[in-house]
Amino acid sequence: MASLIWVGIASFVLSLVLTRLLRDVFRRLGILDHPEGKRKIHRAPIPRGGGLAIALAYVASYLVVRRFFGSAFDQQLVLVWKILAAASVILVVGLMDDLFGLKPWQKLTGQFVGAGIACWKGIVIGGAAGSHQNAWWGIPLTIVWLLVCSNAFNLVDGMDGLAAGLGLVSTVAMFFGAGLQHNTQLAVAAIPLAGALLGFLWYNFNPATIFLGDSGSLSLGFVLGCFSIVWIGHSSTLQGLAAPLIALSIPLLDVTLAIGRRFLRGQHVFAADRRHIHHRLLDRGMTPKKAVLVLYAAGIGVSVVALLHQSNLGNGSVSGLMLLLFCGAVVAAIRYLGYSEFAMAGKMLLRGDLGRFLAAQIDLRTLENAISRAATPADCAEVVVASIEGFGCSVTRVRFAGHVIGSRAGFAAPAWTIRVPLDDGDFIELAREVADNSCSAQVGPLVDVLRGSLLAKGRTFTRTFSPGPQMVPGRMVVGGELAVGQGADSR
Repeated sequence: MASLIWVGIASFVLSLVLTRLLRDVFRRLGILDHPEGKRKIHRAPIPRGGGLAIALAYVASYLVVRRFFGSAFDQQLVLVWKILAAASVILVVGLMDDLFGLKPWQKLTGQFVGAGIACWKGIVIGGAAGSHQNAWWGIPLTIVWLLVCSNAFNLVDGMDGLAAGLGLVSTVAMFFGAGLQHNTQLAVAAIPLAGALLGFLWYNFNPATIFLGDSGSLSLGFVLGCFSIVWIGHSSTLQGLAAPLIALSIPLLDVTLAIGRRFLRGQHVFAADRRHIHHRLLDRGMTPKKAVLVLYAAGIGVSVVALLHQSNLGNGSVSGLMLLLFCGAVVAAIRYLGYSEFAMAGKMLLRGDLGRFLAAQIDLRTLENAISRAATPADCAEVVVASIEGFGCSVTRVRFAGHVIGSRAGFAAPAWTIRVPLDDGDFIELAREVADNSCSAQVGPLVDVLRGSLLAKGRTFTRTFSPGPQMVPGRMVVGGELAVGQGADSR
């Protein structure tokens, strides 16, 4: 117990000293995070790379305490050295990104290597730390988990003190979780990280004078991911896995929402935006400091739930109630944050809009294929005229490959028209009654498909088709014009 106290104190003091020292060094070297006016809310360049100060304080605290407790302390450090071997790779990758800037695939490759080393050292889901006896799925699941944890803290690191503070709360939760399990190795690994983060927050809380940088956020998430695997131990049940998931739920929720909303919007997964949880709190009128404190409170709340769940694993009803309360809180939080992407997706599922959307997409592909199979301009016109009404529109006039296709009768109600230009003065005009809202979301995609298909098809025709009278099933071309429906005008 004495060694735990002293290693925590040593880490805190060393972090205070090293963070200030490195902050000044980084400032002189120009290793700064510059504001860019969109996602970043700080107004002046701030030194980054604070993860190096935390890492040095973490390791040095063990070296200092070991001088007083001797070899007896070494037996408690087995887990620490195994985690450090892998975390060092993540720290180097983060530092390289802070110094030179890496592409997403380069950072992901480095994280993959670090996760592989962790597995090699025995940090595997479903197996004891230091043991390779686990189910076949343990290694790939561990790699995915460590990548997710690393990038979750990287994404949540968007305001002064946020990632470091949430990391501190999660670390303390894992320290107490280790106490519930009587896991001395995990407790010894966690307490100096808590001390180092607390010392770092002295300079990182609003207004921050140094940032974690990728070196700090990636390695912090990675180490906490390793701690959570050790916390899980041999368990492979949902209840056994729940406690660390809950303790890390805020960064994990943020990365899950980020992936989900970018997928729904058709954006790249690695595309940066300003719609993270902390940004949404700012949009609701909170100051940066208040938003961080709210998320701290949420982190403490979920950590308490995780520990209560852990302490009641033998009582299925109590642990189940904890999970139910947690899930309800997550749903309420997402609704409060007001992510329109998920609200619209839910409405589409409930109202059946998703099925109609998929049917419209299939109809568009069918129209595209039919145009590509048409043998003559007249056949193309027939396909377009026959198919277009299924999208709630009507063809009023088309000029295609030398043929002018006439208009339909006037509308009983007010209508709008769209003129879509093609090659060589060709065009197609579509009309629709203003009050007709069927398939309204498909007008844009319909125009794109029509224009792309007719342009491609028009280039295959030789422009030698005679404009003289031609018979088309159900319609007649006379003098180069095709009547579409009854009462067509002759514009």
